Amino acid sequence: SETATNLLLWAHYADKHKGVVLGFDANHSFFENLKRVKYVDRMEQHGSSNFDIILQKSDNWIYEKEWRQVWEAPNDYYDDLVKLPGDNREHLSLKKIPMETITELIYGIRYWDNEFLPEDVYKLKSSCNSNFANFLVEEKVSNENTIPVIFSRFLMASFPQIKVLGAHRHPSKYEIEIFPC
Repeated sequence: SETATNLLLWAHYADKHKGVVLGFDANHSFFENLKRVKYVDRMEQHGSSNFDIILQKSDNWIYEKEWRQVWEAPNDYYDDLVKLPGDNREHLSLKKIPMETITELIYGIRYWDNEFLPEDVYKLKSSCNSNFANFLVEEKVSNENTIPVIFSRFLMASFPQIKVLGAHRHPSKYEIEIFPC
């Protein structure tokens, strides 16, 4: 999306404001096929290319201001594609996004309402990036030093191009404001 402050996007795609939004460097070469979604009132199928069909959406969703990156991947690209666990569809794959393309991580208004229990720390240490696991071992999780706080410090130390931000309710309007954490 072109905006990180749309209330409906946070409600629909970020677990009712409990998730995060990532910002990307759209000028990075990884996004050379980035295209704006075309919002239409009827499906265009006949005479359209597969890309045209993939890039269209009902005009009911125009508020999303969505962009899509689409690849027509030759066979040697399949090494970089990630299959969704349990998904048997041959045509659906996800491409790994280079970390250097991520410029922002924005915590939702209700992100801090998420409960992170001691077993979550154990799961993170055993299943995530080894650099972050080591970072977690060095940090002591407490009421003030929560996993999201530790993760934010890890991101800022490991990937200086990523700004860590937080969404906040506007004090008098039905709007979201974004501030540094």
